[in-house]
Amino acid sequence: MNSSLVHIRRQLFNVPVSEQEEFAAIDLVWQRKIDLRLDLMECIHRARNKKAEYERLSALVGGGNGYSPFNLKRMYRRFVRGGMRWQALAPKYKEACAAAGRGLPAEFVTYWREQVLANQRKSRPMWKKLLLDWERGEAIPGYGTWMDHWRRRHPLRPLPLRCPGTPRGWSYDNLMDHAPERVEIDLARDGEFASLAQLAQIQRDRSELRPLEFIAFDDVQLDFRCVSLEHLQVVPLRGLVALDIGMAVALDHAAGPCHVDDKGVRKSIAYADMKRLLFRLLTTVGIPRGYKMTLLVENETATIDPADEILLSRVSNGQIVVKRTPMKSRAIVAGGFEERHGSPQAKGWLESWFNLLHNELASVPGQFGRDPIKAKAGDYEGRLAETTRLLKDVAHLPVEVRSDLHFAFPTVEQGLRHLREAVARINSREHHRLQGFADIVEWRFQEGHEWQPIATLKPEHESVVEKRKRKERPIERLERGVRDHEFERLSPGVLGFLLEDKRLVATTKPYELAFQVGGKRRVFRNAALDALSKVGRQFIACWQADLFDRVYLFNEEGGWVGEARCVQAVNPLDADAFGRAVAEAREINERTLKTVQEVRAPASRQRLADLEVNSAVLARAAIAAGAPTAEADAAALTTAMEAAAAERRRAKSKAQTAKELSLARGAGDEDDAD
Repeated sequence: MNSSLVHIRRQLFNVPVSEQEEFAAIDLVWQRKIDLRLDLMECIHRARNKKAEYERLSALVGGGNGYSPFNLKRMYRRFVRGGMRWQALAPKYKEACAAAGRGLPAEFVTYWREQVLANQRKSRPMWKKLLLDWERGEAIPGYGTWMDHWRRRHPLRPLPLRCPGTPRGWSYDNLMDHAPERVEIDLARDGEFASLAQLAQIQRDRSELRPLEFIAFDDVQLDFRCVSLEHLQVVPLRGLVALDIGMAVALDHAAGPCHVDDKGVRKSIAYADMKRLLFRLLTTVGIPRGYKMTLLVENETATIDPADEILLSRVSNGQIVVKRTPMKSRAIVAGGFEERHGSPQAKGWLESWFNLLHNELASVPGQFGRDPIKAKAGDYEGRLAETTRLLKDVAHLPVEVRSDLHFAFPTVEQGLRHLREAVARINSREHHRLQGFADIVEWRFQEGHEWQPIATLKPEHESVVEKRKRKERPIERLERGVRDHEFERLSPGVLGFLLEDKRLVATTKPYELAFQVGGKRRVFRNAALDALSKVGRQFIACWQADLFDRVYLFNEEGGWVGEARCVQAVNPLDADAFGRAVAEAREINERTLKTVQEVRAPASRQRLADLEVNSAVLARAAIAAGAPTAEADAAALTTAMEAAAAERRRAKSKAQTAKELSLARGAGDEDDAD
């Protein structure tokens, strides 16, 4: 026999090398079955009396296992019609059937996939619609109408009066084998944003990040509601968080109620709150000296205006870099409607931290539920109805009286306190799996004693102490990182563009400003700031909302002047506090008197010179008169003048002390009057 013919036959009844990878993907059981079937097909193909060969092979392999003579005959015919490819012997041999012109037409498969993706909820209704359209005589891609399909398959038989049935392979289970993958269906029905969990993800490692190297900002709405005594509403709380990604520490946060004002406008946290958060962060924590600080912001509330971004880069000499979470804006299919959403992968650490925050606050009364529709708290509606009625009944009462009532929801102040406590607990948590955190070994003598670092354990106590190993707390990792690097706080003078609460004020006394802010008249002082020495001089005073401990002063042209601290009223019986207040007032008064003395110094020197001249003239006149006691009288006159000067100094000192005490008491009375 020709060697090339032998090679062709070997290729026909073996898996080609180019298809070995596809063959290896099949279950091992079916791989063995296909090998056996290929050997059987080769024997049948070579036999002249195929009927006898069917009988022989069936008896050889055991006909009860699907290898009866009839099954072998069908298997051989399918093998030949499938192009004598091994795929025709495999289960669900769609490829072999398609290659042989059998099975579901490609045009129909495409049409069916489009129908599945067109339904936004289920696939079975589209299968029912397909069967109904077929019975109605509508044309189906790849088949035409049922009449056309009948004529092609039975050209010599008459056309039935009704649809005789569906084509082969139209069962729901078989059609779903040709449907798109699950992720493709979810992507088409729910959009890209809802299907991100099923798409490829990026694995990230933050163990190499240094303190303040990568800080992410985002806003969040808490899952519980609060009572706003000021606005008489049940409102949600929204917050802004600055999270150090490498340390897993919330560096700072801001929060407030979302209420509706008298004009029906919804008020919530805004960009001004984001700017105040930035101001506190940069003036209290600072920026790293040896590496850049990257601020990751979003595109809505927790953002940074491009103009402010330029100013931040300028005042930090390029140390502050602002990056934004990308916005995806595209259609899933060509010609479709645009889908716009953020990229949660870019701030996945924040989303995970927010989930932890919601879990920490889940025990706070007034839970709205993690999902307003699917997981709404069962008692929420009852709490809301009772609280709404109570708020209407107490609308005429002052806020101070309303605060004594017990509501079914926490007040805004209580909600903010719960938030602060939850953030502190999260920053100090020990049970976590965060990357790059060290294992801490501690010891104590017995239960009830405080745990101490293992480095403080003495060798002689090794056998009598209790030990434990825990994970490093996020706040501990931050403190450890801060010790190893240098940071520089930015001056408030270069960050004035971040403060939006401001007004024009003037000094009312030397080194003192007094004006109405936060619903109260407040006094601010700075004895070391010479610019405040002149009464009536005007400044632009800036402050952080709800924080009135100090004001930041700029001149009318916007130049930085300095800051002044708020003067707090003191208890007269608190000796230490009262002494500090008197010392501060004395320092300011001495600086004022020193200025007056410097201004009047020439006149004082002239007065002393006049006194010396007068004394000399009187002495010479006494000598000229020949009085024996002239020298004694001159000496007595000089002594009297010195005594009078000393008495004047003592009287002046007593008057100054009495004035300071009256000023200090008067300031307290003034605050009480306000």
